[in-house]
Amino acid sequence: CYVQKAGYANAVTDLDSAMKLNPRSYEAANDLAWILATSPDVSVRNSERALLLAKQACELTHYKQWNTLDTLAAAYAANGQFGDAKQWLATSLKFAPEEEKKRLQTHLALVLAEKPVQD
Repeated sequence: CYVQKAGYANAVTDLDSAMKLNPRSYEAANDLAWILATSPDVSVRNSERALLLAKQACELTHYKQWNTLDTLAAAYAANGQFGDAKQWLATSLKFAPEEEKKRLQTHLALVLAEKPVQD
């Protein structure tokens, strides 16, 4: 709800709490990584932490969940590592349901242009 209302700082606080309650939750790690990598609110972004959390979410899902792979790509792009971002977006596209592929292609176009993915 916070993200939909542009309350990114509150979303970060809630997701930090969720991760403390359940450190094995790939959903909380993934959602927090996404906000930290892609938030339009510059004061909330933290690309280094986003990358650590995205890797954690991918490890928890054994690098097979398309959404966590998309987040990992966004985190790499936020850190200027566009080659890695391209690789993980390509892998994400392999696992993604058909209805999500258009969105992922948009992310890939940004990465190929060496631009970060922003929400």
